[in-house]
This record gives sequence, C-alpha cells and structure tokens, in this order.
Amino acid sequence: MYLVTWPLRVYLAWSALSAVYFAGVLIVPFATWMRPVVPHADVYTSCALGGLCVVIAGLVRVRMANKLASLAPLLVVLFTVFVLFGAIFILAFSEYYAVLSVPYERAQLEKIEAGVVGEFYYDRGYLTDTNSDCSMVTWRERERLSAFEDAHCAKQGKAYCNAFSLRKTLFQPLIFDNKTEHERIAALLQTSSFFGVTIDDHTTLSQFCASVAPSVLTSEPSLDVACDGCRALVAAPEDTSSLGNWVYEHCPLTTVDPMASYCIMSASAKLYPYLLTYPEAKRCRRSILRLNLVNRVLICFGEKFDAALQSYTDAMAYVAVVLAGLAFVLFFWVSVAQMKRDAIDADDELMLEAMLNARASQQ
Repeated sequence: MYLVTWPLRVYLAWSALSAVYFAGVLIVPFATWMRPVVPHADVYTSCALGGLCVVIAGLVRVRMANKLASLAPLLVVLFTVFVLFGAIFILAFSEYYAVLSVPYERAQLEKIEAGVVGEFYYDRGYLTDTNSDCSMVTWRERERLSAFEDAHCAKQGKAYCNAFSLRKTLFQPLIFDNKTEHERIAALLQTSSFFGVTIDDHTTLSQFCASVAPSVLTSEPSLDVACDGCRALVAAPEDTSSLGNWVYEHCPLTTVDPMASYCIMSASAKLYPYLLTYPEAKRCRRSILRLNLVNRVLICFGEKFDAALQSYTDAMAYVAVVLAGLAFVLFFWVSVAQMKRDAIDADDELMLEAMLNARASQQ
C-alpha cells in the first residue's frame, strides 16, 4: 500500500491557511466599517462561508479516515475551493474605484473656490429639477458613494447649521432654484438684515431659522426646506457607527462646500414631495443631483475611502490567487498519489489472487 504522508501534510497546511483566509473574509467586514460599502459583500460572504465549510469538511475527512482511505474526497475539496478562490479573485480584481479621478476633482474644486464656474453650477436646484434618467449611472460606485455621503451627513452634517456662517452655507449651489435666485439670495446675505433677521459673519443657519418669521418661510420654499433640514440634522441622535467614525477621523469637516447643500436639503422631509414618488427614481435623481458637484467629501471618498477599500479587495484578490495556485498544484500532487496507490492496489490484488490460486492448487 502506498502511503501519501507528504501530500497529506501539505494539504493540512493549505487547509489551515485557507480556513484562516475564509474566516478573515467573513469577519473583517463585519468587525469594521467596511461591511455596508464593500462592493459585492454578499457574494464574498457567500463564497467565504461555502469555502470555510468545504475546508472544514475536508479536515474532518482526513481526521476520521484511515491511512488507506481513498483521496478522492480531498480532490473534490481542492477543486471546489479552487473555484471559490477564483470567483473571489475575479470579482475583487475587477472592481472599479474612483482613486484615479482625484487629481481632476482637486483641480475642479480649485476652480470652483476661485469663482470659475459655469451657469449650470447653480441650476437644477433640489426643489425644481425633474431629471430621473438613470441610464448613465454606474450603480455600484453610486451606492458606495451614497453610503459614504450619508455617513458624513449623519456624523458632521449639523456643523453646516451650527458651526459655519449663514453667508457661507446658503451661498452653496442647488439650495435655490437657479442662478437668478442664487444671486438674489447672495446679494441679500451681504446686508445686515436678511429677511428681517439681523445677521453678521458669525450668524449660523440655525440661529437664522430660529428667528425668521414663519411668513418668510412660506414665501421662500427653499429657505423653508433648508431650515427644516437643519432642524432635522440638529435633532438627530449622535451617529456612533464605525463608518461614521472613520469618515470623521479621515475626512474632517473644516469648511463649507457644495456638500452642505446635500446634507441640509436631503435631511428635510419637506424635500420629498418635490421628488418622484417611486423609490428607484427618487434614489436616481438624488444621486444625479449630488454627484454633479465637486466637493471635499467626494475627493476624500476617492483619495482615502476608495483607496482603503481597494487595498482591502486587492489583498483579498492576491491572497486568493496564491491559495488557488497552491490548490491547483496540490490537486495534481494528490491525483498522482492516488493513481500510484491505485496501481499498487491492483498489483496487490493480482499477487493475492495468485497466492490464493497457488494454495488452492496445492490442496
């Protein structure tokens, strides 16, 4: 009988490494901020869970089987895990990230802050735009960005209302319907009395909203939604999510930019009557509105957030391909060992048959 000691030892080592890998793919997203934003997280989780079960089943087989048992079940394990590793590698390596667009976005933000903007920059306000064409939207990237932006607004959005000047906050695009309305409000903001409320460079949006007459908000629906959004942001409980903490640590809010428009306006329940009623169009149009504007949150998303995700998925892909390569080599090694064992078994059977025939003839 041919004993396959070394192939089994290598198989056990490979199984241990594979089990650690699959366990890591399962645990890391759930233990960190990554779970809601890792592309195809459910697919990775399913592959890792299936791979872990198959590897454990193979280890149980090795532990319980005798030394002379067939190696065919181990070949099934190796092939199955090879396929799962391949699926993880292909999916992780094919992900698109926005890291390469960061230099362009930085240049655009510099132009915006220098006042070099086109007419379109102030058009398509939240209360007037009716665009719902999703044909050009790449949903995987948008969903990841949506989670990131929402975490930013939940963690830091109330600062737009309480920490920054009203003159800077309401100067951001898309709060008002178009460029004409924006210029009208911008001119009023430079005076000492804004819709009957005395203001200066230190007056915040929350302070204005607490003092302005209700009749003003009735006649100025954009201001009404902005004030309602601020009240909602300030009243919301403190965000303690791991994703929010990551955003706060790596993308701190230091100044007002177009992201203020999205955080403030989207927080208001009064905004939704202006949106289409069915969920897909609502989600699509909100994405289109906010993604047309360059801001620091978008830059941080590409520069730090997507870079961190890319490092994670790249590591997952590279380790998967190494373990898949080992599985491929081990598959053939175990196959050769099994064929040698089968050949020796056949010789043993012939020898045993000859011995039995010889004994029978002697009798």
